[in-house]
Amino acid sequence: MKYKILIIIAFSIIFWNCTSSNRENYIKEIIGSELIINTELMLRSDDDELYINDLDKLLKIVVYSDSSNCNACDIQFATWKIRFRELSHINDNIGLIFIINTNNISDMELNARVAKITCLRLYDIQGVFKKNNHIFYHRDLHTFLLDQNNQIILVGNPLISHQLFDLYKKTIEEYALEYEK
Repeated sequence: MKYKILIIIAFSIIFWNCTSSNRENYIKEIIGSELIINTELMLRSDDDELYINDLDKLLKIVVYSDSSNCNACDIQFATWKIRFRELSHINDNIGLIFIINTNNISDMELNARVAKITCLRLYDIQGVFKKNNHIFYHRDLHTFLLDQNNQIILVGNPLISHQLFDLYKKTIEEYALEYEK
C-alpha cells in the first residue's frame, strides 16, 4: 500500500514539474510576441462601436475564452468591471477587450448587460484568434496585457492571483509614467 502511495506521489510531482515547466516556457516564449486580433473576421456586439477605439489604446487587456469552457463563468464580467475600473484609474489610456469563441452570443450579451460592463466584445465564431495565436491550454493564461503595437507585456489572469494583479498595476503605472515623458 505504501509503495502505491509513493508511486502516485512521484507521478504527481513529475506531472506538476512538467506542467510548471511548460507554463514557464510558454510565458517566456510569448512575452514580446505580437498578439494578432483580426477584428474583420469577428462579430462585434451592437454597442461596441463605442469601444472599438480600445484597440488603439496605449495599453490593452485582452481576455480570451473559448467554447470548451463555460464562457460566462470563465470571463467573469462583473469581476472584470471592478478590476478594470481600478486599473483604468492608474492609466486611463487602457482598453479592455474580450474575445469570445462561442455560437451563443445572445447569452454572453445578456451576461455583459447584467454586469453593465462597457468594453469591446468580439465574438470569434470561426476560431481565428486561436488559429492565429499561440494560445496555451490552461485558461489562467488566456489573459494578455498588450502595448500599443499588440506586443505581449504580461500573460496571466489577474483575477485569480493578487500578485499578478499587483504586477498588472505596477506595469500599467510604469507605462503611464513613461508615456507622460
